[in-house]
Amino acid sequence: MNRHLDRLIELKSAFVERKVENELILIPLKDNVCDFNRYLSLNEVAAFIWEKLAETNDFKLITTSIAREFDAHPDQIKLDILKFKNEMIRLGQQE
Repeated sequence: MNRHLDRLIELKSAFVERKVENELILIPLKDNVCDFNRYLSLNEVAAFIWEKLAETNDFKLITTSIAREFDAHPDQIKLDILKFKNEMIRLGQQE
């Protein structure tokens, strides 16, 4: 699962994050310019993952933090991380 976190860390440089009120929005970059026609509004868990990735890429540490913060089961956390990674890839690849 660390490879999923490593991929998310790689993807971070392809997005700009903006806090809009209480919501974290990710806007993809194309040729170093924000593509405001596309964006991803992160739910609470995805925003938590995104912010934790700035601190570590240790899967166990991130999943433990998520489990403690959201009282989530490790299997669900793995699925959430994979889903988030796939959505980031999808958004980053749209033309």
